[in-house]
Amino acid sequence: MVELLSSLRDTVVTVYTPLFFKVLGEGLLVTLQIALSTIAISFVAGSALAIMRNGKNPVARWVATIYVETVRNIPLLFFITMMVFFSPFPSNKIFNATLAMSIFTSGVVAEIVRGGLNGVPKGQWEAASSQGFGAFQAMVHIILPQAYRRILAPMIAQFVTTIKDTSFCAALAMGDLYDRAKQAINQLDLRDHTAAVYVTVALVYFLVCFTFTNLAKRVQRSSYVIK
Repeated sequence: MVELLSSLRDTVVTVYTPLFFKVLGEGLLVTLQIALSTIAISFVAGSALAIMRNGKNPVARWVATIYVETVRNIPLLFFITMMVFFSPFPSNKIFNATLAMSIFTSGVVAEIVRGGLNGVPKGQWEAASSQGFGAFQAMVHIILPQAYRRILAPMIAQFVTTIKDTSFCAALAMGDLYDRAKQAINQLDLRDHTAAVYVTVALVYFLVCFTFTNLAKRVQRSSYVIK
């Protein structure tokens, strides 16, 4: 028991230094930057793909379907790795990581949004038409708001997954939370405390995702009240 306590004390003193938290903090900022940018881009792009796939234009439907089905059946790590070889800005690793994740996540979000669109009663289109709305106006002002309310739960889950998926970006060595943890092990000579470092990283991911989920649930409850 004494040896265990001594070992724990040694781990705490050795690992949890101001420099260690500085390194992880820098990585966390990069992770959040990539995640939030990906969420914003994929929300817009995914919504556009869902509208295209549900639209009447056969070419747009075909393009959206091919994109979504292709992206959803290829691992995220493939897109991240391809950025190493085909990115127009090879030196901008954060841009490359965000682009790769946005390409992948947009396909997933598209299917979530399409499910919401399909859940809106067809009578809403007729009601919008009777009010003098055109197809675009009806989609923006009537259909999409209802669809988004229906998909809040799966959308929240996907965005939490997006935050966790940023760990794949360590393949680009671009300084995200997971990558910085690996750097800390080598640069701060923490090889004997590797488990403690990764447990700490897991705890940070948990706290970020837990906080995001609870904030999103509050927004979800507020939307139901407004509704």
